[in-house]
Amino acid sequence: MSDRFRTEWLLFEDGTFVTEQELKFFQARPNGQAMVERESPEFRTYINKCRVHNFLYELGDDCGSFFWDSATEKVTYMVRDESILDTLDVLGLLEYLTVSENE
Repeated sequence: MSDRFRTEWLLFEDGTFVTEQELKFFQARPNGQAMVERESPEFRTYINKCRVHNFLYELGDDCGSFFWDSATEKVTYMVRDESILDTLDVLGLLEYLTVSENE
């Protein structure tokens, strides 16, 4: 990765990863460093959401896109290729993705 914001910090065996900037972002929140050090449930959830985001980001816009859903107040993913959901399910990461039901 040539982009300094996309430098891998933690690479998983399945090829998913978390970037250094994502780690720094979490550490900057109140008690963030302590949550990282003790591997809190909140930190583990954040890590898995980052893995999902990076997986989808690497696939590109042909497979789907992210947007802010004001109804749910969450970052949501508009799926264009349903096989992505199967892959995330196999990786055990599907529960960390909010998927839009709208076209």
